[in-house]
Order: sequence, then C-alpha cells, then structure tokens
Amino acid sequence: MASSIEAAEDDRVSVTFGPSPNDPCSADMAPTTQEFDLPAGVTSDRITVEIRFEEWPEVYTVTLD
Repeated sequence: MASSIEAAEDDRVSVTFGPSPNDPCSADMAPTTQEFDLPAGVTSDRITVEIRFEEWPEVYTVTLD
C-alpha cells in the first residue's frame, strides 16, 4: 500500500510504498491496482511517476501520457 504520494515537479510524481501491515506469504502475492488523485501542483499532460519502496533502494520510473 502506498505510504506517500508527492508532487516532485509539475510533471513528476513520487509514490512510496511501505511494507504490508499483514504477514503475507507467497500464496497471498497477486497483482493489485491502486488509483490515486494527482497531488496539487501537477499540471502537465505527460507525467513521470517515480515508484519507490521503503525497503529497497531502487527507484522505478513510468511515464504516463
């Protein structure tokens, strides 16, 4: 579940995901979908989303048109 969503710039959003509050096992793992309202300040039609995880140092990016 997302722990924070922030506008980094007018065309960039940073979404950080935290660990599950449950005790998941591999049988519980499945793709999920989450919808978010864009934070105030995001005005561009083309948006880059930075995806971060609290437990991992990597940052993944996706560009949405």
